Amino acid sequence: MPTHNIKDYGAVSDGKTNNAQPIQKAIDTCHEEGGGQVLIPSGGTYFTGTIELKSNIDLHLEYGATLLCTADFNETTTFREPYRVSAIITANHAKRITISGGGTIDGNGRAFVKESDSNYIKRTHLKRTFTILLGDCTQVTLRDVVIRDTAVWAIWLGSCDDISITGLRIDNDTMLPNNNGIVVDGSSNVRISDCHISTGDDSICLKTTGGGFPTSNVIVRGCTLISTSAAIMVGLEGHRNIRNVLFDSIIIHSSNRGIAIHLCDDGLIENIVFSNILVETRLFDLEWWGRSEVIYVAAIPWPNAKLRGTIRRVRFSNILCTGETGIFIYGWQQGLIQDVQFDNVRVTISKTSRWPGGSIDLRPYPRPPPGQTWSYGVFEQTISGVYIKCAKDILFRNCEVQWGKIPEYCRHAIEAHQVEGLSLENFRGRSVDPRKYPPVIQD
Repeated sequence: MPTHNIKDYGAVSDGKTNNAQPIQKAIDTCHEEGGGQVLIPSGGTYFTGTIELKSNIDLHLEYGATLLCTADFNETTTFREPYRVSAIITANHAKRITISGGGTIDGNGRAFVKESDSNYIKRTHLKRTFTILLGDCTQVTLRDVVIRDTAVWAIWLGSCDDISITGLRIDNDTMLPNNNGIVVDGSSNVRISDCHISTGDDSICLKTTGGGFPTSNVIVRGCTLISTSAAIMVGLEGHRNIRNVLFDSIIIHSSNRGIAIHLCDDGLIENIVFSNILVETRLFDLEWWGRSEVIYVAAIPWPNAKLRGTIRRVRFSNILCTGETGIFIYGWQQGLIQDVQFDNVRVTISKTSRWPGGSIDLRPYPRPPPGQTWSYGVFEQTISGVYIKCAKDILFRNCEVQWGKIPEYCRHAIEAHQVEGLSLENFRGRSVDPRKYPPVIQD
């Protein structure tokens, strides 16, 4: 494979000079010659604005090399419709592209911070630069790279097909909102494995907001995830289907929400499997969406929007959970959530953080009162090991609810309202005080 060293094209590793032009020249020359490797050599920091990968290119960052992203929008290019955002490493309708090596991509997120406070959140400039944005690409490989301190999403895969992501380490500021790890958006045939991802926003997110395509055939294995939002998020945005997804052999810790499925728009979310997962969650400041739910399944429309989608055929098996809130299943109305099964799932509720609990989070709330903001939608409520509202055909087989350090607002093992077809097979669990509360209440 021919190798094009960016230093041969005039790149310098002083951490200040914008190297976008020499890096792009190396990429273009390599592409014109039929493809090969564009080498970012070890030994320094290469400051850069926007670069665009082309077909048959391997952008290889050697161990000891850092690609530092600019925070100056005059040094970036706005990606095409429908994305309309600035990004540093981009590709458009490219085939057989790779980003590899043991080097580091530094998103320079700290340059976008305006202020921070003691409540575990930093205020940022509204306009920020994405790190990696690939649109309508096929046969993409991302391997062994370290990505750190991104200002917004680290990796955005929009309308892509045949993606392999393995061995990545994404280390973002967990106090910074919207700095998601990997966003699979309207993309199919995606394999993610053996990654460590630590983020303020969702670590791995599947959605359908970009080019109008579904997200399907996604496998995620062997990852460790940390998030101040949701470690795993399926849904939240998009009008197309998300289907045929497997999450297996994953560890989630030090997170707000563990596993989340959140339908807010049209489309189906179906055939989703979670297996062999350890989940550990805790409460954070209310600025962050989520109340330490170990598993969260919700169908709640965006404000002033109609919800015509459905969550169905979801399976959870062999999952060990510890959190300050348990399993939360919430349908805004009947017919939105159906056929959800839990097999060999154990939940332990225990108070571990300094943040107050005893509330549920329904943000984004569909009908906020006049004058209220996005923060509206958190309501005081007692906490049970499992809470279900407006759902159909929910099965718990060989499952258990346990209690650790119990706050005064905890109540039942299972609390169910307007649930059609709740089945309990060999379910084990009691209320926090059997003298006051039954283990299961249902109406």
